[in-house]
Amino acid sequence: MARKHFWKSTAAAVMAAAAIGSAVSVPALASAAPPAGTNVDYHLAGGEFTGTWSGHGRTAKIYGDRTASISLAAGARDGETWNARWYPTGRTIQLVLTHRTYQVGHLDMHLYSGYRMTGRLKRVQGYTVLELSPLNGIYWCKPPANSAGICGA
Repeated sequence: MARKHFWKSTAAAVMAAAAIGSAVSVPALASAAPPAGTNVDYHLAGGEFTGTWSGHGRTAKIYGDRTASISLAAGARDGETWNARWYPTGRTIQLVLTHRTYQVGHLDMHLYSGYRMTGRLKRVQGYTVLELSPLNGIYWCKPPANSAGICGA
């Protein structure tokens, strides 16, 4: 696989590779947990997404002032950190990258200012996790779920 197309062809591998930063905490949930693997059904104003979420090779810090910091890495030698804005969109949020604040290595992840991701909360193995498309099935966790191994090594 050509390294310059790594992000497009193996986005899941980037997300599962190595963590930069720390994890987005989800406040305690007020309702009964839905079945595993389903979207959490809340009428969100976005506050449920704020905090620090992480997984192996990734960190999302989502702040209450509608700003965020997203870090992605592929191993210890390649990674990027981006500032972002976020907006609630019903039961999801839209994260829009604004500018890169850090880059190490030569891996081109094909991220750019204006790149959009959709975030949704899901229940997996009894834990609330964040899923950011287009990386479906790659979860971002708060500490208890990370300890359970849901979000990578």
